[in-house]
Amino acid sequence: MVAFCCKCESMPQKTTVFSIVAPGSDYGKTRLITGVVAELSKLGIRACAVKHSAHSSPPDGGKDTHLFRESGALASALVDACGMATVYLPGEGLEGAIGAMAHLDPDVVICEGFKDADIKKVFIARGQEDLAIAGRLRGVVAVASADPLSLPGAAWLRTDAAEVAKFIAGQIQTRGGATR
Repeated sequence: MVAFCCKCESMPQKTTVFSIVAPGSDYGKTRLITGVVAELSKLGIRACAVKHSAHSSPPDGGKDTHLFRESGALASALVDACGMATVYLPGEGLEGAIGAMAHLDPDVVICEGFKDADIKKVFIARGQEDLAIAGRLRGVVAVASADPLSLPGAAWLRTDAAEVAKFIAGQIQTRGGATR
């Protein structure tokens, strides 16, 4: 087990974090991410994924996981018989989720959502009008769309898992510190 601090140096230096974002729901974020992760895996790139939800999970008040945190635990987790783990990281958000994945030693963490996070983003757009939203976000390094769209400082990629994966693979830090 690897110890880590969620507030600092939680991920190895080589790990790159990307978020796939869009103006709203039904833009194909999940479909693109599953395809990108599959393509990265074919390239031998170890990927983890994190999904953002605007909805709160049901409170666990009175449950054991809540009692663990009340007693002073920094975090608590519930693991079911199939290995599905729900980890409660109060106040940690995305940094905590990424930090919790550190012991898996991923090459990249692909996030769905987290538009306001200060991480590299691939923005899915359907047309020029979507770029107004992309232009207000920090960290947009690429725009994925069916037709060529131009956003200053961002590459244009077809909304194709293989193409997006190749772009991300080119920006991943290797163990030696160089990009692939």
